[in-house]
Amino acid sequence: MTERTWQALAARRTPARVFAWSRVSPLTVAAIGAALAAGALLATHSYAQPFSYNEAKTSLAPFAAALPALPLGLAFTNNMAALEVRAPRRLAVARLLWAATGIAALTAAATAIIGAAEPQWRTVILRNCLGLSGLALTAATLAGSRIAWIAVFAPTAAMFTAGRDGTTGEVHPWAVLLAPASSPAAALTMALAAIAGVVLYATFDSRPSSGVLKQ
Repeated sequence: MTERTWQALAARRTPARVFAWSRVSPLTVAAIGAALAAGALLATHSYAQPFSYNEAKTSLAPFAAALPALPLGLAFTNNMAALEVRAPRRLAVARLLWAATGIAALTAAATAIIGAAEPQWRTVILRNCLGLSGLALTAATLAGSRIAWIAVFAPTAAMFTAGRDGTTGEVHPWAVLLAPASSPAAALTMALAAIAGVVLYATFDSRPSSGVLKQ
């Protein structure tokens, strides 16, 4: 919809009712759904880390959560600037609820991936989905929703290619996506990423091609 269309809609509806309509498009929902299906397929495969002397294979399940998190930023695009002017305080609360609900819904939807993964990776997938969703929200706020996928892709690619020791195959401390389910440091890191994403988005909102750093 155009800005003029949103203004006309806002004049007839309450800001709370219009809010969700201004955030999600059918294309975004379809993209996240397709990514969940692809993640379920990915969780059943294994790989040998590139550029490594250790050729032992390990599951791709820890990376499966990255797929639905990649397009998540698009679900938090602000397409209706007129609504912000009309009710800024109420919309801060709406953004808080929208962000928290969005991350919770995506994490719940990750059960589609969990069902395909081996038992030891199921908690890891949920944890990674939570943290990567928070990164997507943070990037949508700071840099813009259209490029929020970079914040998910970059650390995932780094841990995919170098997250394990090239000789022993041991997981490096910084590779939190690969950490076992029993790792308190990884759980804390992902929880903080999710909280930071929700708080930043609720406070500042996002823009289609710009964010806090560009304002």
